[in-house]
Amino acid sequence: MLIAFSKSIANLLCTVWFGNSPAFQALSSDAVAYATDKWGASLEKRSADRFFEECADQILSQSANYFKVEFRKIDKDRLDVLLSDIAEAFKNFKLDGRFSAAGYSSEYLTRTIVDNLKLVDRKISAEVKLCENIVERISFYVCQYVQMAPNFVPVSLKQIVENQHEIKLVLDNVVKLTSPLDKDDPNFSGDSGRYLSDIRNSLRMIQIFGLSTHSIRRKYPLESSYISLTVSSQKMGDGFDSGQKVDNFLDDGLRFMVVGPAGSGKSTLLQWAALQCCETYEKSTIPRFSGLVPIFIRLRSQLEFSEKISVLDAAKRSNSNLFINFNEEWFRNKVEKGEALFLIDGIDEVPSNQRQSAAQWIDDLAGWASSCPVVVTTRPLSDEPIFETEFQYAHLENMSHDDIERFVSYWHRAVSSGLLDEEITKRLNSSREKLLAAISSISSLRALATNPLMCAVLCAINLDRNCV
Repeated sequence: MLIAFSKSIANLLCTVWFGNSPAFQALSSDAVAYATDKWGASLEKRSADRFFEECADQILSQSANYFKVEFRKIDKDRLDVLLSDIAEAFKNFKLDGRFSAAGYSSEYLTRTIVDNLKLVDRKISAEVKLCENIVERISFYVCQYVQMAPNFVPVSLKQIVENQHEIKLVLDNVVKLTSPLDKDDPNFSGDSGRYLSDIRNSLRMIQIFGLSTHSIRRKYPLESSYISLTVSSQKMGDGFDSGQKVDNFLDDGLRFMVVGPAGSGKSTLLQWAALQCCETYEKSTIPRFSGLVPIFIRLRSQLEFSEKISVLDAAKRSNSNLFINFNEEWFRNKVEKGEALFLIDGIDEVPSNQRQSAAQWIDDLAGWASSCPVVVTTRPLSDEPIFETEFQYAHLENMSHDDIERFVSYWHRAVSSGLLDEEITKRLNSSREKLLAAISSISSLRALATNPLMCAVLCAINLDRNCV
């Protein structure tokens, strides 16, 4: 039965990947057969078939232990019937504009597949739950693969065969870096699970600006490139201690003010903190944030500050898509229990004549959410607003030479995850080594690369010059 699963998932992967290209116009009921026919030679057909089936097998093997537990809940004969129905539903999934409009959302795919199941007795809750759990897990990995895989164009159809190894490395990273939220954990079930899933989908990618190399993706996963910077931090009333990792600083306390110049990584830090809410306690780099409900507020998105602006109104102005069908009663309960996290970005970006009002608004928020962590970021200000809230302060430090080398390596690794062209991959590796050598030997260049923004600019300029 898992063979049927593998075939149907392979068909779905192929169909969705080719869906953005003109080749999809000719796709009929069997996407894999069509794609492999286009490659002509029988050896390439078999190779392409194996490639998609191996992708599907990887999805299934990643969930093998999970399936074993789920399968014990249903009689074996009935289980075979249900699995056959799920496989058929995946095989018959029709690609249309709604899936892409939903951002290749696993929630959309899960809902569509479950709604098309024929043999589930809706009155038998155990069967419905089993099918939902299995479909949800498979859909998660399918959508992660689709979001991370290279965007195919007609001229690159054959390259999927020629560059299988590189593409499989991309998919390996998907499995290593992401996993579905554990719905058996109450922190990741129900409304929490839906919201945290949306948070992860919304914040896990970072944009690359300034590249003219058309073969390279402009977005890459934050998980594969993030490094934890150091801070000089101050506990209540104490002096500053330097060299502490910022993730460790945020793991102890409730009120945090992170100060750093432009490009020092403040916004990325908040993005990373929100993603750590989506990880289990064991996997999160900021364990106390695990399972919390992160509310990300960009202060530059606010028109004004007054007691009339609710926290959710401010958050909606920052990212309205996260709050469609948002359960406000559930959120208030989370706040009362201390299970929310408020991430407030850029008090320096508020006009100077409104900063004190913004500070008062943050004070009011901290008073209302008295048991919840609040993290605020700002550039150094000569006219810093006065807060009633007692914050623990941390100043982001310049990147060390080791930090710079790790950033450059991680940045190039992340960029290479979307490549199909073997020649460009070689150039990218060469570009990375040249840049690392230059940074090590040229002190003025090393001085430029002491914050993440400038380091990324150097990577982009160097890559653009060496890979076009």
